[in-house]
Amino acid sequence: MYELVIAKVDDTAPFESENKIKKINSPKERNYQCGEKVKIKSIKKECMDPEDYYYLKKFENRTGMIAEQKKCQSGIYTYTIEFAQNTFGYFYHEDFILINEEKPK
Repeated sequence: MYELVIAKVDDTAPFESENKIKKINSPKERNYQCGEKVKIKSIKKECMDPEDYYYLKKFENRTGMIAEQKKCQSGIYTYTIEFAQNTFGYFYHEDFILINEEKPK
């Protein structure tokens, strides 16, 4: 037997996920390409969910190469980044920075 639960939702309150989607889809998002070298950013535990923290922690400060780029139905890009020893992980653009390989003249 199922129980129906009806709850009143305050739709005037800002939702973090909506703000995050707007931020990710802003024109400032750079469209990274396969083959570009990137470095995973340092992780701040207090800024994220425990699941995200423990997943990203094992890749923290590692360098790798973008192996694949996918655009979700929501318009958000996800990236498969390949590291040494056939290790790879899945990331959003805010999780890494591009490594500039140009040498100063």
